[in-house]
Parts: sequence; structure tokens; C-alpha cells
Amino acid sequence: MTHAASKSRKWRSGRWLIAGAVAITAAFAALALLTRPDEPALQPQRALSRIEQEASARFAGSRPYVSLPDGRRLDPISQGHVLQMKVNAYQRLLADEAEQRDPTFHLKAEAELERRRPIEAGIEWNDVTGNREMDFTIEDSSTCGLDGRTELSVAVEDVTRYPCLAQGGQFWEPGTRLTVHLTPVARDDRLWTELLSSTKKALATAAHLASGEASQGS
Repeated sequence: MTHAASKSRKWRSGRWLIAGAVAITAAFAALALLTRPDEPALQPQRALSRIEQEASARFAGSRPYVSLPDGRRLDPISQGHVLQMKVNAYQRLLADEAEQRDPTFHLKAEAELERRRPIEAGIEWNDVTGNREMDFTIEDSSTCGLDGRTELSVAVEDVTRYPCLAQGGQFWEPGTRLTVHLTPVARDDRLWTELLSSTKKALATAAHLASGEASQGS
């Protein structure tokens, strides 16, 4: 999951970027899937993956919506959004089932998240419009070559040495110098809880798909 935003203000020290990320992840946590009147069948323009097919079948006849803190409900913005929300709900069910079957599942998910070393990144640069910056979450920094650094100055031509820095988008002209601020996500951060939930869903989904492939091959 990557959240990115471009701004025209100077970098401020501290953990300011946590708030924005938590607000976004909290919105995802508020997703609800309730039964509503049947609507026309989803007609995607591409073949559905196995997990998408299973999620669609599991929640056939249901319509997801976003539940806001003030009690309002927002309809999905597109059929693709409907499918995405059904998959999210289905993966949450898989994670719950995995945790019920395996008492160590929670610990395995925590270990996997620790291995990924999630980081919140802020990138600052100058262009013809003035000071610019963007911030986003790097859910897996383990292969990014950051080596535990929290501050980094890098020429845009060298960003490929740190591929995770480009995952929030590239808005830089050649010759631009980037100042990168990196803040590891601590276990007591609310964002850690959200990322742990995502990790559980990813692990449970991978195990579910692997189990299905194994049964087909036997």
C-alpha cells in the first residue's frame, strides 16, 4: 500500500507525516460490507484472478460501502472499487480464519512486518515552482538498500539505487537534488497496527492460494 502527496511547503521536523498516513489507513479500516439490494452483475474488462473470483462469489448479491466516522455511508466510485472492497473483505476473512487455526499466526505476521521494516518517507526538492515535497509509506524497505539511514541526499539520476523511493511517483527534472527524510514505523504507532493487518491478509491469502494449487496438483 503507497500513499503519496505533493506539497509546496518546507519540511517540518518530527513525526508530522504519521498523521496523514494514519488518517488514510483509518479510512480503510472503516470499510464495511453489508447486504444491499442486488445490482447488475459485475462485468470486468479483464479476466478475474482466483482471489477476485472467490471474493465475488463469497459476497454475491452484496454491495460494499464506506462507513464514515460520522455515520454517513459512501457508495463505491466504480465497479472496480466494488471488486477491490470485496477482495479486501474476503482477505480479512481468510486472515481471521488463519488466526483461529494457528495460535502462532499473529507472531508470524509480526515477524514478517519486522523483516519488511516499514518506513515513512518524505522527499524534498526545488523546482521552478519553488520548494516541493511529497510523503508516502514504504511498506517494505528490506530490499531498498537504505541500510538504516534516516537522512539521505541523492541526485535524481541515482534514485534507481533506492527503488522504493520512486514508488510514490517521480516528479523530478534531470539534475534535481533530493533530500530524503526516513522515519521507521514504530510498533506503538497506529500505522503499525494497520500494516500488521495488511500483512496478515497478505500471508493468509498467499497460504490460501498455495493450498489450492497444491490440492490441484495432487
